[in-house]
Amino acid sequence: MYRVLVIFITLIGTFPCFAQSVSGETDGHQYVDLGLPSGTLWATCNVGATGPTGNGDYFAWGEVTPKQVYSWASYTLSNGEEGHLIKYCFDKNSGDVGQKRVLETTDDAASHQWGAKWRMPNREELRELIDNCNWEWMSDYNGSGKSGQLGTSKINGNKIFFPASGMRHTAKYKFAQMNDFQITVPGPPNGIEFEGEFGGYWSSELTERSMVAYLMNIGNVFLECDGAKRCIGYPIRAVVK
Repeated sequence: MYRVLVIFITLIGTFPCFAQSVSGETDGHQYVDLGLPSGTLWATCNVGATGPTGNGDYFAWGEVTPKQVYSWASYTLSNGEEGHLIKYCFDKNSGDVGQKRVLETTDDAASHQWGAKWRMPNREELRELIDNCNWEWMSDYNGSGKSGQLGTSKINGNKIFFPASGMRHTAKYKFAQMNDFQITVPGPPNGIEFEGEFGGYWSSELTERSMVAYLMNIGNVFLECDGAKRCIGYPIRAVVK
């Protein structure tokens, strides 16, 4: 007769940890040091959120407070219409022409909400973040039920999580049909669309078009630096140095 000895071994600390890293704090808000060449430190949560899984507040580009309606009619840096900008415009067909393509501190929502040491990232900092981390789509981040992209620094192994917070807008879309007939379909009733599937995070810079600003887009199969219309509401992930 043979006896089978069954040994149960509990392995501690051998499974990968997907938790957001925390390296320090500035003015009451935590940041993670990803060892980036520029020395840029990224906040561990969105502006207006209390933790890494929170959506936080949504901002139109260049506005410093959240609101209920996100459209060209409510956008404070235009005169109420698309193509009629009153600030940060370098295309004469889009509104009042000026030279500035990067937000001033007074129009930076991160600085306004968290203090002068914090600010919105520029395009180069978004690109640096994307390129210096390995990214993985999390459908249930740390058991929170929240989906998004988890970045692991290629330099020091620290981690940063960006929830798929969607976007806010109240615009109506016109879809052309046969015989030039058009039907207008309203935007989402609560103003938030694609939550859990997609996320966008504003930069402080405009693209080659005055009405479009750079942002970081995240999804389950992509993570890229792209552009979006300024009147749409997106979250902001602040940076500090």
